[in-house]
Amino acid sequence: MDELRQLRDVNCHEANERLCEEFLKDLRVAGRSECTITSYAYACKDFLDFICGLNILQATHRDVRAWLHYLHSRGSASQTQAQRKYALGAFFKFLERIGVLQSSPTRLVPNRKTQRKLPRHHSVEEMKQLLEACDCSRDLAIISTLWSTGCRRAELLGMKIEDVNWGERNIRVIGKGDKVRLVPLTPSALRTLKEYVGVRERGAIFLIMRCSGQEKALGPRDLDRVIKKVCLRAGINATHPHAFRHTFATHMLEGGADLITVKEFLGHSSIISTQVYAQTSARFMRETMMRCHPAWTEGTANAQAK
Repeated sequence: MDELRQLRDVNCHEANERLCEEFLKDLRVAGRSECTITSYAYACKDFLDFICGLNILQATHRDVRAWLHYLHSRGSASQTQAQRKYALGAFFKFLERIGVLQSSPTRLVPNRKTQRKLPRHHSVEEMKQLLEACDCSRDLAIISTLWSTGCRRAELLGMKIEDVNWGERNIRVIGKGDKVRLVPLTPSALRTLKEYVGVRERGAIFLIMRCSGQEKALGPRDLDRVIKKVCLRAGINATHPHAFRHTFATHMLEGGADLITVKEFLGHSSIISTQVYAQTSARFMRETMMRCHPAWTEGTANAQAK
């Protein structure tokens, strides 16, 4: 730590990069996901490139404002700008914590108001089309499991055969921050997994054949290609793995599940993250109103009488 504090008086790229590397190591020790670490690393590197060799410890709120304005001029969405500022703020907080910086310049830069878009999700009919479009047992198992569990991409790719409890119909998954939870599997998802796994007893569930002829664990880009291929075969606009998580949550809520239960299924640490799914479709809200509210039935009867 004393060695890092000595970097206060160094004005060079090497010092900035060293501090950034220590920050990323700290994130890994804290159990942050590789996706988060990659995102934070990109934001920090982009800011360091922007300040052109200025010692990161000499950066001011004006530099941060200028960087955000630069991102805006490049066409970055407000949500992206907010995420980049948050990542940079985490970097400066780390520098405060290790004693090389007194105060983060991001504190003097107000957060931009962002409008969170409703998550995209698939209808039940579209999900059936996607399942029918799968041309191999692996792809069918992937789509079925995503719809059945609402798991994140990293959680799906990290699934192991030994984590499946075939008798209890659930699977152990490792979420953000290495949090472990048990996720139930629907009968159809369990069946497709059994057919795909076959005689294998251990190791990653989802595999891909490499050019060498060996099978290795499916990676993030491999999964994206699988989903894109299935969407094309089904005649549905290309989607992404997280859309199936939104689909799972929306279908659960429309089926009558409460937010607390859905929160536990998704592995959210806060109910705030789950509340976005409560904004269900206008069609579903209308159908619920017609079925449940007495004044709706009364109004329909009066209209017909006239």
